[in-house]
Amino acid sequence: FPVTIGASGKNICEMLKQGKHVVASNSHNFGDKLLINGITYEVWDRMNSRYTNRIDIAMKLSEKQRAIKFGKQVLEVIEL
Repeated sequence: FPVTIGASGKNICEMLKQGKHVVASNSHNFGDKLLINGITYEVWDRMNSRYTNRIDIAMKLSEKQRAIKFGKQVLEVIEL
């Protein structure tokens, strides 16, 4: 299975395999919890520095079509 090591040093692919919800954010600390669409995500990765005020939701490689369909959205994010 694929291995993706996030900026935090955590294996993002393994975390997704375990059913954890992971996001990348440049505006939050590693380990911060964010509520998006009723699901609690944890910040364990970063994005290119040009992206501010943006969050990237990690999805499994097998969910590629779901990710494409999900696309770019504007959603409410609540810091927990």
